[in-house]
Amino acid sequence: MARKSASTQITTPAFISLRDAAARTGFSVDTLRDEVYSGDLPAYRLGGRPGGEMRVKIADVDALLEPVIPPAVYAERRARQRHPLDRVDDL
Repeated sequence: MARKSASTQITTPAFISLRDAAARTGFSVDTLRDEVYSGDLPAYRLGGRPGGEMRVKIADVDALLEPVIPPAVYAERRARQRHPLDRVDDL
């Protein structure tokens, strides 16, 4: 008899609360709420009712964080770095 195996796949949620977003970024909940009200961070209310808890997409929260070093400079620096185990000269 064939046995059915239940898949216990863990999925990452697409939406998180403002409290979780604050923990993820280090911003305060109030700062994130200001970002929502200014239109810089899209948010969604549960049930669409006023006063309901807001949720934000993880990708939108991550997009608030901008690298300090321009991406081109960062890529160039990473390309120049070599892992110590990659050095064949030392062997």
